[in-house]
Amino acid sequence: MRWISGWRHGARRLRKNTAGSTAIEFAMVIGPFLGLMFAIIEVALAYFVQFSMESGNEAALRAIRTGDVQKKGMTQAQYKARVCSKLPGFMKCNEKLVVDIRSFKSFREAASNIPNLFDSTGARTSNPEMFCPGSENAVVVGTLYYKWTFIAGMPGLGDFTGKMGLSLANSPDGSRLIMVGFATKNEPFGAAPATPGC
Repeated sequence: MRWISGWRHGARRLRKNTAGSTAIEFAMVIGPFLGLMFAIIEVALAYFVQFSMESGNEAALRAIRTGDVQKKGMTQAQYKARVCSKLPGFMKCNEKLVVDIRSFKSFREAASNIPNLFDSTGARTSNPEMFCPGSENAVVVGTLYYKWTFIAGMPGLGDFTGKMGLSLANSPDGSRLIMVGFATKNEPFGAAPATPGC
């Protein structure tokens, strides 16, 4: 019977001993906290990239609308470099950015004749990108595509439930295909040299 009372006394002492409980609580909380912090940073960076691309596309497309690109005889590579100069330095712009500029006679024609350069899985289709800034009064549609790779691949809710997840990735490789577009009508800037390939 003495061993039972000794065991009870030891159990009471163990219950009252709280040394190390802070470390255990910290260990339980730090994983989800860091995961949440990384997720917030990832979301913020992905949206920052998208907003930067929208701003860069609009600023560069303004040069097409005013005829600056056509009169200078810019090539697709030069135009892409102009767009890249408007984007943040951490983006691998020259490697990952796809620039597609097409001109049409009307907005109706533009709405029905823009091909998809990427399929639903984020892979390139057989449609090549074009650089055709158009003449004066032409309708121009500029589209930028960029495959954003996440720093730390966070699992989506669908990885656990088997249903559609809440992940930002929209490609099977875990990246996000970001697409921004802008449609405008060129100003009457006068004659300009013809762009090859238009």
